[in-house]
Amino acid sequence: AHDILQEISLVLQAMRKNNHDSCPSVTKATLNDFVLNVIHQTKDNSCSMREDVRNGRKTEIEYLNGYIVECGRNFNIPTLANSDIRDQIQRMNIAK
Repeated sequence: AHDILQEISLVLQAMRKNNHDSCPSVTKATLNDFVLNVIHQTKDNSCSMREDVRNGRKTEIEYLNGYIVECGRNFNIPTLANSDIRDQIQRMNIAK
């Protein structure tokens, strides 16, 4: 999870440097705090992506981690962790 957040942080920083002013300025630590807060607040929920996988529905993984992979490619930023999680979720969809 830490590698995923680091890659997202690097991509967001690159986007801001390239005049994507609507892109938030965040660090890995800020992202980590945000994610931990969401996990705590939603600990009793079953997230929509989990339910999609369980029920054989297409997930939003391409719009989330897939977008980071695409942006990383555009900015020459390696996004192996995001690519790996995207591929794992996509394989789970195919296996159902």
